[in-house]
Amino acid sequence: MYEGPELPKNFVCPVCKRDASFFKVKEEAPKAEPAGGKKFVCGICGYVYEGPELPKDFVCPVCKCGASFFKEVKEEAPKAEPAADKKYVCSVCGYVYEGPELPKNFVCPICKRDASFFTEA
Repeated sequence: MYEGPELPKNFVCPVCKRDASFFKVKEEAPKAEPAGGKKFVCGICGYVYEGPELPKDFVCPVCKCGASFFKEVKEEAPKAEPAADKKYVCSVCGYVYEGPELPKNFVCPICKRDASFFTEA
């Protein structure tokens, strides 16, 4: 998702490497917060799903990863010092994963290689 007043004509998606012709304007109508609504964030791309529960068979519309990569967002007071994230780079396609550690069952959302193809940057 690109956020800004206008998408540059020479824009290239940093995730899938597609050019600007693959993007379309997303018109969002104001929506009411669902009763008992929760937020779940994708640990791969940061997409946020809102609803009472995350469906077990949910697939992220951005990076195509399954529900196991989502974590519920808890509304908490800010922590004094968050754990520093590390960067892990896929040696095949260059995708960068940021987090405290690379999950053992991680699969690259771009080239579908397993965690053994990643090195800490």
